[in-house]
Amino acid sequence: MNKLKHKKSIKSLLFLLSTIKKNSAFIFVVIFLVTLTDSMLQFIPILFPQLIIDELLGEGKVPLLIKYVLGAALLSIVLHVAKSGLNYYIETRAIKINKDFNVVIGNKTMKMDYEYTENPNILDKKEKADQSFAVSGGMPSIINNMIGIVTSLMTIIGLSYIISSLNGFIIIIILFIILLNSLLQKKIKHIQYTYWNKLVPINREYSYFFRTILDFNFGKDIRLYNMKNLLLKKSKENIEKNKKNMTEQTNKKSKLTALIELIILVQQVGIYGFMVFKVINLSISIGAFTMYVSAIYKLSQNISTLIGYIIDLNQSLIYINSYVEFINLPSEKSRNNNKTTHSDQYEIKFDNVSFKYPNDEKYTLKNINMIIRHGQRLSIVGANGAGKTTLIKLMTRMYEPTEGGIFLNGTNIKDYDYEEYLTLFSVVFQDFRFLATSIKANVTIGRENEKNVEIFNVLDKTGILDKVRKMPYELETSLYKLFDSEGIELSGGELQKLAIARALYKNAPIVILDEPTAALDPISEYDIYTRFNDLTENKTTIYISHRLSSCRICDLIAVFKNGHLVELGDHDELMKNQFGDYKKMFDTQAEYYVAPDRNKGVTVP
Repeated sequence: MNKLKHKKSIKSLLFLLSTIKKNSAFIFVVIFLVTLTDSMLQFIPILFPQLIIDELLGEGKVPLLIKYVLGAALLSIVLHVAKSGLNYYIETRAIKINKDFNVVIGNKTMKMDYEYTENPNILDKKEKADQSFAVSGGMPSIINNMIGIVTSLMTIIGLSYIISSLNGFIIIIILFIILLNSLLQKKIKHIQYTYWNKLVPINREYSYFFRTILDFNFGKDIRLYNMKNLLLKKSKENIEKNKKNMTEQTNKKSKLTALIELIILVQQVGIYGFMVFKVINLSISIGAFTMYVSAIYKLSQNISTLIGYIIDLNQSLIYINSYVEFINLPSEKSRNNNKTTHSDQYEIKFDNVSFKYPNDEKYTLKNINMIIRHGQRLSIVGANGAGKTTLIKLMTRMYEPTEGGIFLNGTNIKDYDYEEYLTLFSVVFQDFRFLATSIKANVTIGRENEKNVEIFNVLDKTGILDKVRKMPYELETSLYKLFDSEGIELSGGELQKLAIARALYKNAPIVILDEPTAALDPISEYDIYTRFNDLTENKTTIYISHRLSSCRICDLIAVFKNGHLVELGDHDELMKNQFGDYKKMFDTQAEYYVAPDRNKGVTVP
């Protein structure tokens, strides 16, 4: 187990060194210069006081005393100024590297396989990766530890040479005591890491409820359903769990810390007693006494700090390993990506596809066989939980089939370049989301230099252009008031039209509506489907709903029930099956689609 930890720590260290080198190789030269100046600074209060005291107790030559004092002061000032400038360079580079690491986490989160976003274990890994640099102190702390290790080593070598001229056994005693303390320090760090691991899922749950409290989207529900008490209760429960863990951790650490301080006290009393004895016996001068006392203190301090730096660095590397593990999560989507999707027509075939979600024994889809031809209009219907949305997740490669395969123009979709494959699809999910930025950026997904004429065109086609024209800054108007007091709040229906406009603007050959109109009444839903059908001419269009307003405008209807494809055909064919699920659903919903009175329903052609 320890070997594995050390192996991971070495891997993390090599990763950090490689990252530092890519950012600025010159930083290693600066680090060496800092260690050199820092080490030299530690010898000034050791060597110069001996010279000054011995001269004062000896001949007391004033010019020589002035020379010693000015020399010490001048050297100290020069080294401190140099160290300050060098540290500034290191700090600015370290902060930049820290920010780069955060960007990498963001990129990984957006690019990792979608199935990871619904896996609690992976989400815990992401939480650890997010916290790793904060808990470890980030690159400034890590580089500081590296500098501390090298500085301490250089200083220890010099101090050992000085002390050995008095009694080499003192070095052995100091080493023994410090090694004993280091074992206790290591145990303290282990306690910290153990409790940090326990706190990760607790903090993730707390963060979720805290974000919910601050999320304006929950504002109405919190007030109408009096969710405040539930949210506060959940938050307090997590705070109590956190407090309990922290109390246990503090109690264990305080006992070990007290033991360390006791050992240090015994060491100091013993060594200082020995030095006083040497002075009384006239074995050393008063000046030498001050030098040896300072040297022994500095040696003890540097060995302790060296071990502390090593333990801290190792602990940081353990935390950073969480980051390394997360960004190195394998991606099935990035493999076998040598195939391109360029074609004028696209046919998708489901070949005996079955699927169950990770850690779930029950199949969500079972033995699905179906062909979606180019330009076809397909309606996928069924009750909630029938597997309709899961089918789209498989088609868009958010998940891979557990069994069977999905083929595009005869080639397994896994063999296509993942990002290029996704360009084939424009999907409007039921739970679509927009960013708190401009209308234009939301429609174009941030693509620059896009022509306003084309954007206005899709907004006009989806029936929301008039609304946008009346906004204070038209396309540049911010959606939501989160960052802009002049931002606008659209109604549910308007947001759905904007979502469809975004899908149309992408201009993909395959367009999917996955129940984005579920919140609308059947009449409005039918109006949107009819309009959308006209807008997607010559494209493969897929409608998903548990309501049947899209079925009469489609070439093919796929009926799903409990994860199985139970019926496949057009409306007329399926209505002939007197005992079929489609006919039962259609007859049940018929009252919404046969009455000409708008208050009762809408006539479907």
